[in-house]
Amino acid sequence: MLDLEAALGTPRDDTLVYCCGPEPLLNAVEGFCASRPTGSLHLERFAAKAVSEEAAAAALDTFEVLCQRTGVTVEVPADKSIIEVVEDAGVDVLASCMEGICGTCEATVIEGLPDHRDSVLTEEEREAGELIMICVSRSCSARLVLDI
Repeated sequence: MLDLEAALGTPRDDTLVYCCGPEPLLNAVEGFCASRPTGSLHLERFAAKAVSEEAAAAALDTFEVLCQRTGVTVEVPADKSIIEVVEDAGVDVLASCMEGICGTCEATVIEGLPDHRDSVLTEEEREAGELIMICVSRSCSARLVLDI
């Protein structure tokens, strides 16, 4: 395994770490950088992280999404993603990977509690609940209001 201590050295306030590669490397770098300042580590994944059973159990099977800017309200069933349902309703949204690894489909959460299933947001961003990747994430509340 790569000697992360030698490669990354002592953390400094003006240092950012960018990393891409296989999952074992990303996990090791993530662990090594856990004590560094928030926002100093940026990872690029080529495959989505697995969603834990515990996290998935908190999400609702069906929920409502209000697209605030367009005024469209949709019901998201268990077998479809938010992005599929809002696109079917005529809402124009950007997307790319459809796996939650690129961040293209990021939407601002105005109201509700997202169930994050992406590999983009940091733990701090997940806890804040202000953003959601609508290609993979779901909801823990009966209604999400999104800025789309």
